[in-house]
Amino acid sequence: MQLSYDDCTGMQRRLLRRLSTLTSPDVPSWVAGELLDVSGLDGADQLEALIDAQLAECSGADQIAMIKLASRLELWELTGGLARAFCSLCHSLRAYWADWDEVSILGCEAARRTGDRRALGIALLDRAAVQGGLGAHEQGRAGAESALEIFTELGESWWAARAMRTVGMSLFSDGHLDRAQDYLIGAITAFKGEDDLWWMARTQRNLAEMRLAERRPEEARQLLEDALAVFERYGNRYSEAQTLRAYGEVLAAQARGLRRGGDHRAALDGFAKAGFSLDRAAGMFRQRGELWEEARCLRAAGEVGDPANGLRELDFVRRAEELLTALGDSWGVARTALSAGRALARLGRIEESEHELRRAVHAFEELDDRWWMALSLRHLGEAHLDAGGPSAAVHPLEQAREIYRSLGNNAGLRRTLELLKRTEA
Repeated sequence: MQLSYDDCTGMQRRLLRRLSTLTSPDVPSWVAGELLDVSGLDGADQLEALIDAQLAECSGADQIAMIKLASRLELWELTGGLARAFCSLCHSLRAYWADWDEVSILGCEAARRTGDRRALGIALLDRAAVQGGLGAHEQGRAGAESALEIFTELGESWWAARAMRTVGMSLFSDGHLDRAQDYLIGAITAFKGEDDLWWMARTQRNLAEMRLAERRPEEARQLLEDALAVFERYGNRYSEAQTLRAYGEVLAAQARGLRRGGDHRAALDGFAKAGFSLDRAAGMFRQRGELWEEARCLRAAGEVGDPANGLRELDFVRRAEELLTALGDSWGVARTALSAGRALARLGRIEESEHELRRAVHAFEELDDRWWMALSLRHLGEAHLDAGGPSAAVHPLEQAREIYRSLGNNAGLRRTLELLKRTEA
């Protein structure tokens, strides 16, 4: 091994060191380019050199094949264990979506065959995670609710709190904010009772994201500062970076509010702090090779809304979409199309903005994610309003209004009605 390492170039050695820091034993070849900050083709060339030197291995889909074989042989305990491990890996990487989806189904089947209700509850949560990531929030919520029922009956209070959080996040993703709040607060209380401060803080971050969606940034900021203190105290760098990303989003929202209120000096300071928080989070994820999380930071950086930084923000969004496309995250790509549309609208490029926002609407419609579809329609109407086209804004806003009504999303409905009033002025 030493002789092989000695024969490597400096770049190949750097790639090997960075690959060794990844928590996943298996990554797509394009990851090499991201780790080296070079093109995908150049990165693949360096990776191929490591394979030739027998310092890396191209293994294909060995683990998936094992899971399928174990299932065909009806080795249900083995199938369940392998499926659980694979789902945990995919959840960490936010990648291999099609395989993750297939394996999570096998995991649920294996748990049912063994008759282990605790294992079934855990498998249902694994399944809910991938369904939520693919935009199938209603199906994921049904599974998480079943898991919550199982864990409650078994007296598994910690797992019940996990299921409660999953149900809350699914409701949040579907726009049912009032119900989501009850589950998230319940989960926070339960984790505190279990003395699990990490999960308590993580769920506080989720609640903060919901508060931000409700336009309550001050409450969101306090929740995030409390969560950040927990993660910093215990040295949870990954969770700290996630919270810094959310914190940057809140700081940006507050800065936009200050700017609307005419306090441009304070807004400028707020935009700078938001950018710093997001850049710091992105850097932490980049060092760990966490490409999906880095993409989320880039997208958030593209949504800050600093009028002096419009072109750079659009570039952040484009880079985020490239990463998410490579990762196969169809929901993330749709979400980034929305960000691109808003960034283009801020630059006054209305035709391009409309194209991106309609792309987001159609993508969320295909994913059956009505809450985000409504939000995309609302932003499409708002973009037309801001560009001086009230008549073009009416139809998308009316569509958004009907979706919000059907979801019972009062916050979204209230904002849409405010915009519709502007079309009549």
